[in-house]
Amino acid sequence: MMKFARLLAAGILVAALAGCSSEQPNPQDAANDASAAPDASAQAAQEEARVAEAKAEINRLADGYDYPAAIKMASKDPSEELQKLVPGLEEEKSQTVAWEKPNQIPHLFFHSLVIDTDRAFDGDGEAQGYKDYMVTQKEFTAIIEELYARDFVLVNPADFAGPDKKGNMAYRKIMLPKGKQPLVLSVDDVSYYEYMDGDGFASKLLVDKDGKVRNEYTDAKGKTHVGPTT
Repeated sequence: MMKFARLLAAGILVAALAGCSSEQPNPQDAANDASAAPDASAQAAQEEARVAEAKAEINRLADGYDYPAAIKMASKDPSEELQKLVPGLEEEKSQTVAWEKPNQIPHLFFHSLVIDTDRAFDGDGEAQGYKDYMVTQKEFTAIIEELYARDFVLVNPADFAGPDKKGNMAYRKIMLPKGKQPLVLSVDDVSYYEYMDGDGFASKLLVDKDGKVRNEYTDAKGKTHVGPTT
C-alpha cells in the first residue's frame, strides 16, 4: 500500500513537473511575438497618420462650407474619432442659409503681384501699366483682410452654376453661414512675360519638394527665393 502511495505521489509529481515544463514560454514563440510588435506599432502609426490626414481634409471641406461632403467623409470613415465629428458638422450645416442671388456673385481677379516696388515703378515704359493693372504684395494682403472683414467668403463657380438635366447652364443653390457673401477670386494669366523680367515680379512657377506650387523670385541683388508669392 505504501509502495503504491509512493508511486502515485511520484506520478503526480512527474505530471506536475511535466505540466510546469509545458507552460514555460517557447523561445521561438517569444521571438515571433517580438517580431510582431514592430509590425503592430507601424500599423498603429500608419492608421494615426491616415486619420490625421482625413481629419484635415474634413476640416478643409467644413471651412469651405461644404458640409455635405465633410459629413459624408466623416460618417463613412471607420475611425470612431472621425465619426464623432458628424454631430458638430450637422449642427454647423443647420445654421447655413441659401444665397438668394446666385446671379449676383462678384468676381475679383489679380495679375502677378509686384514684389519690389522700386524696380516696378522706376519710371520706365512699363511703370504706368504696372500702376494701372497690378497691385503690390502688401496691397493684396490688405485687400484680402478687408474682404474677410466684410464677410466675403470664397466660392467655386462650379458650386453655383452648372449644366442641368437638359444640358443647359443653370444656377445652383449654395449654402453659406448667415451674413456671409460669396466671392469668386482668381489670378489672371498666371504668366510671366519677358517684359516683366527684372521689374520686381516672380519669374516662374515650380513644384517644391512637398508637391506644392510655388513661385521663384530673384531679388535686386540676384538672390533667388522660392515661396507662395503670386
